[in-house]
Amino acid sequence: MAILNKLAKENDFGLRRLAVIGLGNHKNAASFQALQNILENEKDDSVLAEAAIALQYSQQSQAKELIAKLQQDEHYRVVAAALEVAASWDNT
Repeated sequence: MAILNKLAKENDFGLRRLAVIGLGNHKNAASFQALQNILENEKDDSVLAEAAIALQYSQQSQAKELIAKLQQDEHYRVVAAALEVAASWDNT
């Protein structure tokens, strides 16, 4: 996780996206906290969209609140990802 947290702070948005994907694969409280921090501080819409997708399989109850907030984002890519996640939860 330390490497993923370091990558999440890189200048290159591609590395930050990879970090988010990796954090989403961990599915634990520490990775959820890291994703939450990224969602609060990230400016790049592709990284934010990837973070929304990473929350899809989160077991954290706060994930639904974060997805609802992302549905109000100004970037269509983030909104689309959040809506996709919310739809997948509705179908389960």
